[in-house]
Amino acid sequence: ALKRLKKGSLQVTGSISFTQERAKFLHYSEPYRKEVIGLFVARNKKKEYDFQSLEELSKTDFLLGANLGYYYGKSFAELKANGALADNLQLSEGHISNLYNLREGKIDGFLMEIITGFMLLKQTKLENSLVQYPLIINDSNVYFVFSKKSVNLNFVNRFNQELIKAQNNGLYEQLKMKYFPTPQGQMIYKPD
Repeated sequence: ALKRLKKGSLQVTGSISFTQERAKFLHYSEPYRKEVIGLFVARNKKKEYDFQSLEELSKTDFLLGANLGYYYGKSFAELKANGALADNLQLSEGHISNLYNLREGKIDGFLMEIITGFMLLKQTKLENSLVQYPLIINDSNVYFVFSKKSVNLNFVNRFNQELIKAQNNGLYEQLKMKYFPTPQGQMIYKPD
């Protein structure tokens, strides 16, 4: 999607984290929700792990699944850039690949935005065999983004006005609960 946004063949998408590099070719909306990146592991292996940070994980033999091209936050980016995750990291094309790799024992866990993770576990009927490990990798705002090549800033400003109106009058919360219900009793992360 980012390549298409950069070219202008895709005009808008959501759930994008802010980076300076992306800001060169994207207009950002106002933030509309928090994205929380968690670690998912096999339920029967969860108690075997004893790390409290991504840095601690990088010093173990834990094989970590992550998606190519995703932004998992500053800590992940720094550890990846300095090679600290070189022996741990197994990059894949997508979430389904990570589920398959975990099931096949090729990785020990994978990173995923927790709401998306719980929805995917439910869709694939794996919610009883995979769980969120109590480690938050990143917690940051996400945005709608618009291609600078095909969307003018006036449109983005009007969009932001409507987004803020929907957040203030409760419509946004209604839509969020309809399409992204919180899995009861499963989410470790509790927003402020």
